[in-house]
Amino acid sequence: MRSRLLIAAVVLLCVIAATTGRSQPHIPSQWPTPRPPRPFCYCRPGFTWRRLPRWPYCQCYKFVRDLASWAEAKVYCGVMRAHMMEVRTSATLFWLTGQLNARESTFRHHLLEKPEYWLGATDLTSEGQWRWDPSNTVVPGFWMPGGQPDNYLGYQNCLAIKRRPWVGITYRFFDDDCYQKKFYICERRGWYCWGQQCWRRYSRLPKTLIPSRVAKVMKAAAPPATAKPTSHSPDEKVKFEDA
Repeated sequence: MRSRLLIAAVVLLCVIAATTGRSQPHIPSQWPTPRPPRPFCYCRPGFTWRRLPRWPYCQCYKFVRDLASWAEAKVYCGVMRAHMMEVRTSATLFWLTGQLNARESTFRHHLLEKPEYWLGATDLTSEGQWRWDPSNTVVPGFWMPGGQPDNYLGYQNCLAIKRRPWVGITYRFFDDDCYQKKFYICERRGWYCWGQQCWRRYSRLPKTLIPSRVAKVMKAAAPPATAKPTSHSPDEKVKFEDA
């Protein structure tokens, strides 16, 4: 009997020692402050975002793989409350070249011509005076080598872009008959969002941001602090009054 009590006492002492020696969970005295949400660009579904060099402006582009004439492309872009793309700087041309190369079929042979896209410039109002529509700015000299624009047969009054790999150049401009069917690119201003508020450039004050009347981003749809901006952030259910 005495031996049993001794064994029980030893077991009890071992249990008490093991319990008191176990490390207690660490309870922080102060929880870390949540990181503020990152700003991001928002575009309508189907558009690709691009952050412009001057913070915090964003532009949205839609690469349409449906064949249309230049006039038809202009109308279709207008239906989406956009305009045909303008390429006014070398940085924009560099970005566009990367986007077009990424979209081309990988099985195409490198000697084949790439598809052609309409852009938003014409010299219909004054022959030889190429200007973007609707900004009415002069088209820069990113023309295809070999005499472009040449106004072949006197009917080439609309600007397109393409790439001929064997020439060893990136995408360049050329003029063509406005009734030819090509792919086209639409452009519109994007929203710059931070937290639950979004802004967009005002057309008459290009360096001024105005808050949208109802550009409230849903709290649950805001991207996490570590997420990179995407063309559809926040998700596609978010609606803007004048988006």
